[in-house]
Amino acid sequence: MKYTYLYKTADNVQQRGYVRASSRDRAFDKVAALGRRPFKLELVPGVSNSILLHLTRWGALESAIIASVVLAAVLLSPAWGPQPGRGRGDQGGIEPAPRAQVADVPADFAERLRKMFPTSAERFLALHARPGVMCSSSGESLADLAAALGQDAPIEPSDPEWAVAIKRIVVGMKEEAGTLLRSGKSVAEIALWLDERQKMEAAYRQQVLDSEMPEGRKQATLRAMGL
Repeated sequence: MKYTYLYKTADNVQQRGYVRASSRDRAFDKVAALGRRPFKLELVPGVSNSILLHLTRWGALESAIIASVVLAAVLLSPAWGPQPGRGRGDQGGIEPAPRAQVADVPADFAERLRKMFPTSAERFLALHARPGVMCSSSGESLADLAAALGQDAPIEPSDPEWAVAIKRIVVGMKEEAGTLLRSGKSVAEIALWLDERQKMEAAYRQQVLDSEMPEGRKQATLRAMGL
């Protein structure tokens, strides 16, 4: 887990530092080993920390599944820049949203995307917007990604809640894709990563649903996994 601490230098200047440790006491020991005397030490809130706290409460099966997802996320994510939905977007004033499950998505979701988004790249991203939900991306690709980054996705008064949610998620994913392009990733690499991430999430989602956990525990596990 990650902790933040405050300390003062020899010339009485306040500084902040970070340390990773398995407990608060261990974090304090690590800071002290650096020759610093923290006057404030706190756990940094975040998804990884909350999941680790859940692991202490749940059974072996749930813990093993969540630990596998955390490990897979660590292996897949470091080279790919920020997570979707961080910061503000400039697409029609839409506030980006993180990838998340979206309620009441219609069965003809893929077909409806053609009315929602003008570019193939936006539709490709939308099909990967919901973690762990596999949709056929046949006919859609990131080939026009550069053009898609300049497209607005205005929210219409008639848009149902699921459409508004998808548009906000896609805005965040476009921000991420733009960052990846600027970092030197190719369109093909980004497309492959999106596909692999979706398959990984879908596999773990199905693993939870097929488990012998009580239904309520299944849903709690999926929420903790972001699926």
